[in-house]
Amino acid sequence: MLPAVLLVAIVVEPNVMLRASPQDHAVRVAPLQRGDWLEVRGERAGVVAVYDHARERPGYVRAHHVRTYPLDATALPALDAVITFLKDSPGQEALGMGYVALYLKASAGAPVSAEIWDALGGMADRLARRASVKRTTDVTLAGDLDVAARYGVRFVSVEAEGRTQLCYDGEAHRKTLAARAAPNARVRAVLALTREQCLPPNMTATQQQTWNDWRAEVLSNMDTVDVTPWLANRLWLRRVEVHSARVFALARGNNVVAAAAAAEETLNALARVQRAELADEDKQALDGASMRASLARMALETPTAKPAGSNMEVVFTAGEPGQTCVQVRGRNGASPSQCTYAVVWPASVQVLPQDRGVTLVVQPLAGWSELWLARPDDTGWKWDVLVPAASSPGVGYVEMAGVSPDGKHLLVVREALGTPDVRRDFQQLNVETLKVEHLAHEAAGFRPFRMWSSARWRQGALVSMGSGNTRGHTPLAP
Repeated sequence: MLPAVLLVAIVVEPNVMLRASPQDHAVRVAPLQRGDWLEVRGERAGVVAVYDHARERPGYVRAHHVRTYPLDATALPALDAVITFLKDSPGQEALGMGYVALYLKASAGAPVSAEIWDALGGMADRLARRASVKRTTDVTLAGDLDVAARYGVRFVSVEAEGRTQLCYDGEAHRKTLAARAAPNARVRAVLALTREQCLPPNMTATQQQTWNDWRAEVLSNMDTVDVTPWLANRLWLRRVEVHSARVFALARGNNVVAAAAAAEETLNALARVQRAELADEDKQALDGASMRASLARMALETPTAKPAGSNMEVVFTAGEPGQTCVQVRGRNGASPSQCTYAVVWPASVQVLPQDRGVTLVVQPLAGWSELWLARPDDTGWKWDVLVPAASSPGVGYVEMAGVSPDGKHLLVVREALGTPDVRRDFQQLNVETLKVEHLAHEAAGFRPFRMWSSARWRQGALVSMGSGNTRGHTPLAP
């Protein structure tokens, strides 16, 4: 910490050198970063004599490389104006943090407005994102992180998918909420504190459920009155993410009633998103939220009636602790039991016409589901698993949308988040071979979906209407 000084210079340009004497050709004492503080000890002919307390070295800098301020309350209006300018300036985070630190020092312990904490939290989050990109040519990044550390801005490292992600610890966001900030600032703080990307990957299922319950409580206390619409959309999308994760956790704990309530919260939050006010950068988040909602609505589904004359029956039993075992019984006898630690949705069971097979939805992760297909043949039973996409599990689902009257052709919808686009397929599969017979990326105009899609799927589907980013019930006529 700097001692109480009367005049402070803050470095405002990159690649500034502290020199041993006023001349430009003098010995370079140390490199300075934007946002560094220096004690002013004199100025002459455009050169400022300073003392660098962080490095415990005196020296000289050019006057146009720094801005000087008295370290008292008279400087607060000017500092506040600069902070307001820098808080939304990408690449200027270290300089902005230096100004915030100077503001806090000049305020001499007086109450600090929520706007200052909001600005600091936003800049810290932006710096963390800069440091987390896979590839960067940002030559000032390391220096900016050093400046942030000197001012007490703390980051945590999260190991995920073979690389390190930097996350701000959120202290300024918590102070923003405690200071009763304006609605937009409160929403920004809550969104930052509830980010899934900064969740440690080694958390247990119980810890994740506790964290999601806390996120749900915090989000439920936020009101979107007087909040900018595109920012309110982000709040509703975050609620979809959180409550859908709760659906998965509660269903895995066999808490059926609570899972259904969380599913209602998920769908209600998705319905509150104003699509006309959606920011461009949030369109993929809307796709992801719709996929999560498609999974969550499994908790609200009711079993469908078996086809007339069907003798097939699906039996669920408990396996090892935490396991659910599935067995299909029919004319060809009973299938081998398939056991899984994933969530099995009994209401998703559908028997194909002429007892050609059974499908059901199984969810191994909070944002990922599979479609299991059991079919009898001459040798016994076959079990196959259809996945949303041929990629690592992330956010995606696959569901049965209908079947041909003879039970030989299956209609399947697959959606998965990719980079940068969403993978969305409407497929007609051969039940015997699972070969894709027809494929389209939109349901509209896909004739098999018009002929064979089930009323249940048409009424509940959250899949995209067609081209574009608008999402809603699929407009298919029977």
